Amino acid sequence: MNAPPSPVLGPTQLRVLALALVGGPLVFAVIVAILRSDAVAESTLPAWFGTLSTGIELVLLAVACAVRAKLFARVASAPAGDRLRGYAAATLVFFALLEGSMLLGVVGWLLLGSPVPTAVPAALAFAIAIASLPSDAQFESLKP
Repeated sequence: MNAPPSPVLGPTQLRVLALALVGGPLVFAVIVAILRSDAVAESTLPAWFGTLSTGIELVLLAVACAVRAKLFARVASAPAGDRLRGYAAATLVFFALLEGSMLLGVVGWLLLGSPVPTAVPAALAFAIAIASLPSDAQFESLKP
């Protein structure tokens, strides 16, 4: 017995989900900024923690871009009925990977006491996410 196809997210629903994935780390960053604004205690973590965290964030950014390219290539070659579902899945995976990079950067900032270096790749991930929000034109190009 064949399972019914999963419902397709519309452009508005997909944008709301993408913004929620971006908004969580942004709200967390505001909270960290408030918490760290009057903190005078230095971090007890070694300096290499910031370097390691930044490296992991950059790897997550690279993986997000590579996975996005691979998944969107599959969407283009998918049957017409499956393109919208594939596009929604590819978009959510991409934004989830960007969210991971952003959250890691904010946690690094919280633990290290300084936004540099960990918040820099997080800000880059945020900028990429905002620039990559799904548009109605992208959905129109995928309709059968």
